[in-house]
Amino acid sequence: MIECFFDCSSPWTYLAFHNLRPLAAELGEEISWRPILVGGHLQHREPLGL
Repeated sequence: MIECFFDCSSPWTYLAFHNLRPLAAELGEEISWRPILVGGHLQHREPLGL
């Protein structure tokens, strides 16, 4: 089982979706898609002091 955490607003999600599916099929693995809100996680963190 491949567990993939993704945010629909991320361009990296698009790349992962189209590249991970063939890889999972080749390996005979299923993908468990887990939606998250990256922006929500970042709001709870302290600024880096920049």
